[in-house]
This record gives sequence, structure tokens and C-alpha cells, in this order.
Amino acid sequence: RRRGAEVSPRADPRRFATRGTPRSLTSSTTVSEAPAMAICCCANVGQAIEVWDIPPEPDQDSPSRMTQLDRNKTREGGQNTEQGGGSVSVEFKVGAVTVEPNQPLGLELLHSAAHDMVIISSVAPTGPWATWNETHPDHRVQVCDRIVEVNGRPGGYSEIVAEMTTRMARSRATWMVIRRPVENRMRVAKLEGDSIGLVLIASDTGVFIDAVSEGGLAEAWNRKQRRKVKSLDQLVEVNQKRGDPKVLLEAMQEETGDLELVFLTHL
Repeated sequence: RRRGAEVSPRADPRRFATRGTPRSLTSSTTVSEAPAMAICCCANVGQAIEVWDIPPEPDQDSPSRMTQLDRNKTREGGQNTEQGGGSVSVEFKVGAVTVEPNQPLGLELLHSAAHDMVIISSVAPTGPWATWNETHPDHRVQVCDRIVEVNGRPGGYSEIVAEMTTRMARSRATWMVIRRPVENRMRVAKLEGDSIGLVLIASDTGVFIDAVSEGGLAEAWNRKQRRKVKSLDQLVEVNQKRGDPKVLLEAMQEETGDLELVFLTHL
């Protein structure tokens, strides 16, 4: 185990880390004006997180109806708890929304080449998707949703990002297929000076894993688990404490003894 964990600011104001070596790095894609602050817990910082401005999507026809794609008949909008059991995932279409020329979508994204996925890290209070959320409460676009398809074009993270960065000179309708996350729990015994071994990205809307460090408690946990803690998982609970990202980070760094962390993850 790594000992002597400490959190300290680094060169990039959005990220800081404790000791260890991260295995992989995610990138953040900003589609709104709100900047993301990144915070890392347990690993030396590698490259700085790249922040991109995403212009609106290309012109597409509006889908004729909301199509529920869940094949497991799980209730939409909720989170599913997974502790090594079967796979449960919910996918459905959202949109179409009308995007005006040069209008921001009001989304912030994180994407990982290692896991070939794009997730939503923030939904701005204004914009096309904020309006959608107000009028479709049962099919809201939420933080930690995974974007599976954009405007009928499925693909990995690079195809999705490319589709979302295509500029159009006129209004267009756009829609997505999104996948809800499930919950995953990590239970470890943290002694004084132990490093959990997670590089984290934090903003006002959530705390996400950027990388799992070598030599930390998380890596040791992953070696014994079928469902591993990984990049782009969102930390939502520390020892039954939920809510403010600052509260979660403080609890993660300061508490010792039995530690239970709850993440939202994608299978």
C-alpha cells in the first residue's frame, strides 16, 4: 500500500493529486460556458485535461416518437444497484431539440479513449437540453448518462465527439440515445496514511474518476472484483454521505477505518 497520501494543488487549476501513477487519463469536452474544476485524489498528475468547445450538432430529422430501448424492462430515470450480479442497463432516445446556429448545447462532456465512451458531466440551466428536461421530466438528460448515439450515428467516443462538433449554418434538430448508469460499491479498510489511489475530476455537478493509480486501495480492490472501479465512474457517496462534491472529497480524504464508496458506472 502507498502511504503518506496528501492532496495538493498542481499546475493545472482544475486537477490535483496525491501520490501514485495513473493508468489512464480522460478528457473533458465543454459544451457550455461553465468551466470544470478538476480535483485529483491519489496519483501524480499526467497531462493536463483538455477542454474543448463543442459547437452544435448537424441537421437531422426529428424522430417520430420517443423510443424506449430498454430490453430489461427497468424503470427509466432511476439508478440500479449492482454488486457483482447481472447486467442491468437502460437506453432510450432523447430529443429532438432544435439547435440554432452557433447556439451552445449546454452540455459538458467527459470522454475516455481507454473505455471508448462519452458521458455527460453537466447540464447547464439554460439551453436546448435544459428546455428538453423541463418538458420531459421522465426522460431527462442527466449527469453521468452515457451518450451511445447521436442523430442516428452510433460509434465510439471519437465518432460521437466528431458528430457533436460538426458545425451547421442553419437551425437543425438533434437527438441522442443515452444510457443510464448503475451503482457500484467499493469497500476498503483505510488506515492512517493510506492512499485510496484515485485521480478525480471534480466540478460543481459531480466528482468523476480520471484514473486508477498503481499501489492504492482501489487497485487492490479491482484485482479481486469482477466489476472494477474505472475511469468516468462518478463518485456519489462516501460512508452514506451524499450531495456536495466538496463534502464527498473531504470525507474521502479525511475518514479512516471502514470506507464504503458508491459510484455510478457504465457496464
